[in-house]
Formats: sequence, C-alpha cells, structure tokens
Amino acid sequence: MLSDSTANKDFGVKKELYERSGIREYWINHPDTGAAFQYVRDGALFAPVKEHRRGVAVHSSIFCGLQLGLPGSARGLTLNAPSR
Repeated sequence: MLSDSTANKDFGVKKELYERSGIREYWINHPDTGAAFQYVRDGALFAPVKEHRRGVAVHSSIFCGLQLGLPGSARGLTLNAPSR
C-alpha cells in the first residue's frame, strides 16, 4: 500500500531490492487513486510498470487464477483465487 511517506522507497529502493533478489512480481496499490502498479520480471529486470486503473482487476503473472480486485472504493482490496 503506497503512502506519501514511502512512495520514493516503494518505487525506487524497494523495487530495486526486489529485482536484485529475483522477485518475479511486485504490486503497489495507490490508496488515494485506486490505481495498482504491477512490475513483472522480464529476464534479470522488471519489465516497464503496468498501471491498472481503479475498478480493473490485476491478474498475477505467476500465480494462475490469482487476482487483485480493485473495487470502486480505493480503500477496499480483495484477493480472489479460483474456487476448486
């Protein structure tokens, strides 16, 4: 969850640390706008960020069927996995 006090760290230092550590996917949610930013590994680095607007579900590129639902309210987040 992004905040004004951590934005530079989340988009900078933390993203670079996750890249170096081999993390395959990194999501940041902006609580004020409801946007979600999705970084997905492409080789050694993250591909350019994908920005998803409020109300659009973000689908994981590594966990089949897992999505971050972005409802109309910027504060409400849900994780949805496929039912078996």
